[in-house]
Amino acid sequence: MLGTIWYRTKVLRVLRDDLSYNPAVPGLQGPAFNACTKMIRSIGGNEYDGAIAFMLVQLGCLTGADEQARTFIHDKLTLIRRLYPQAPLGESLVSDYNITREQLAAVGA
Repeated sequence: MLGTIWYRTKVLRVLRDDLSYNPAVPGLQGPAFNACTKMIRSIGGNEYDGAIAFMLVQLGCLTGADEQARTFIHDKLTLIRRLYPQAPLGESLVSDYNITREQLAAVGA
């Protein structure tokens, strides 16, 4: 239990400090955050992987969005790429999440 709390605390730190994203945890985003961190931790991902996975879920909610959302997606994907060296699963998480080159091009990433 303590390990899970510590892991989630580290994921929140990465989200806030490295991805400039302050999720509503606890709150509305809590269930999605808990599910993402549980899954990523169970397959051996570190806090960077957990943050990337959670961010991808959030970005997935913005499909077909306006220009402001496309800019937000582009900015977050740029930050995610910078985390690849610290995230052993990072690149595969993005590809497994089915973010295609066309989708990246659509947001200018």
